[in-house]
Amino acid sequence: MNEVKNSTAAYGPGHGFEVNGDRSKLTNNTATGAGCDIAPLPMDGILIHVGSSLGEYTHNVANDNCGNGINNEGSTNKINNNVVAGNVQRGIRSHDSDNNQIIGNAAVNNSDGIRLGSGSVDNLVRGNRTYGNWDDGIDVNGTTNTITENISLGNGATYDLEDDNGAGCDTNTWTSNIFGTRSQACIN
Repeated sequence: MNEVKNSTAAYGPGHGFEVNGDRSKLTNNTATGAGCDIAPLPMDGILIHVGSSLGEYTHNVANDNCGNGINNEGSTNKINNNVVAGNVQRGIRSHDSDNNQIIGNAAVNNSDGIRLGSGSVDNLVRGNRTYGNWDDGIDVNGTTNTITENISLGNGATYDLEDDNGAGCDTNTWTSNIFGTRSQACIN
């Protein structure tokens, strides 16, 4: 198990924090300006690599990075109670990953606040707050995910809540969310 606490990664040419292994913990860290030091590169504040599982990423701040705030490519991780703000890409991105818990985060002024990409299945997105993101507050392209009890308001170009899987939200479950706009009637 690797653990990093109370550290800062600021304005470097690479990712702020990179995780490549199981049972890692990042707590109370700040990642700012990753990839923005000379020529803007799409570097993430926190990058959780493919194959990294059973990790806990809590109470971190990932802001003003030239990529994603938190980019999760692993599975069975807990991404809870973080603040992601002002990132060029997504606040929290989870792609081709499953069985993650994304709970209690605040995502403000990113491209998308929270994005579950294609291949993301069986994830729980609960109790998050997404405001003022340029595209969507919460955008889901995976299947069999549960999106519940989130507040998503005032997000820009498209929707506060979006399910990209065609009519009927496929097998995603959307319940008890507070929002202004949605892409489909099956989103509640």
